[in-house]
Amino acid sequence: VSIEEGMTLKVLFAQLKDFRKTVSMPIVLMGYLNPIVQFGLNNFLDACSEMDIDGLIIPDLPLSEYKKEWEAELVKRNISFVFLVTPQTSDERIREIDGLSDSFIYAVSSQAVTGGAVNASSSPEAYYQRLASLNLKHPVVVGFGISDKVSFDLATKYHRGAIIGSAFLRAIGERGELKNRVQDFISAIR
Repeated sequence: VSIEEGMTLKVLFAQLKDFRKTVSMPIVLMGYLNPIVQFGLNNFLDACSEMDIDGLIIPDLPLSEYKKEWEAELVKRNISFVFLVTPQTSDERIREIDGLSDSFIYAVSSQAVTGGAVNASSSPEAYYQRLASLNLKHPVVVGFGISDKVSFDLATKYHRGAIIGSAFLRAIGERGELKNRVQDFISAIR
């Protein structure tokens, strides 16, 4: 939908131009590789650096390409890269990712898509326990399928935090005053 509405990286960076005048919290951009390749890697990273972007999540960036093309460029610009792991990611690969990471590791809670319901018969608890048992150097934050107090509490029982995206957007899109909707959503999770 955003592409149909004219969203591009050029538009995004124009929208972010002065955001640091009012926003001090860390900002991590999440997107796919193809628009970045079309924009140009160095152009993209330079724009991120100019906007004081703290980190990037690019789920479809191969690890080999990260090491070959991205790692040194990100270090040079002081931009963190957040790697994703899934229940199917091997312990060996998770340890490799932990070694490359300089921030947190984003654990995809299940095979669900963002905002989708997690099948109750495939509880992620064993996966969370497995990740915790690896004693990683970097914190793990769980996302995808985290949409309510139950899923949030389960994720944070084992890990540093959880990311709620689509459920939050749905909640703030409802009728009523935005401030109240935000407070109500947060209260329901706590």
